[in-house]
Amino acid sequence: IEFDKLWKDADDKELKNQPEAIYIQLQRRLEGSTNDKDWKPVKYPADNTKDYVTIDYGENGWKYTFSGLNQYQINADDRQTNYVYRIVEGTVENDKFKKVAPGETITIKGNTYVVTAKATPNSETNSETGATTTPATVTPDGTITGGSGKIELTNTLQNPKFALDIIKKDAEKGE
Repeated sequence: IEFDKLWKDADDKELKNQPEAIYIQLQRRLEGSTNDKDWKPVKYPADNTKDYVTIDYGENGWKYTFSGLNQYQINADDRQTNYVYRIVEGTVENDKFKKVAPGETITIKGNTYVVTAKATPNSETNSETGATTTPATVTPDGTITGGSGKIELTNTLQNPKFALDIIKKDAEKGE
């Protein structure tokens, strides 16, 4: 699964002032589950002690690739159940990852962003027939099932809002 991060300002233009690093977490649950509590973090690489990945802005931008992932779980009856994968962004305090679900806001260095996710399946070519297939299934909320693809998270800067109280005073009475 490929990851990419986009930054937009409130006018939907590329944001120039970006942080130096972000934290993401690869999560999965079994296909067919609709319970948000079923999402489990995937330690990556597998021998990693952390359940999140730190992404530093580099030559290729904010890109990262998760490879060698299990596509399915083999059940006791030898049937396969596909995994559904998603990537969430979050904050880290005391080495603990706190996720921000797509559509929610995250605050980074005093700026508040709305996080949205989009998934795109990779096309694959059958070596025998030459036919192009897209075995992965994607959803509008940015998940991938049954194959490879790309998940793109976009942070859109929110316009700052101010609360202003106006108190009218009488200049002659000093009130």
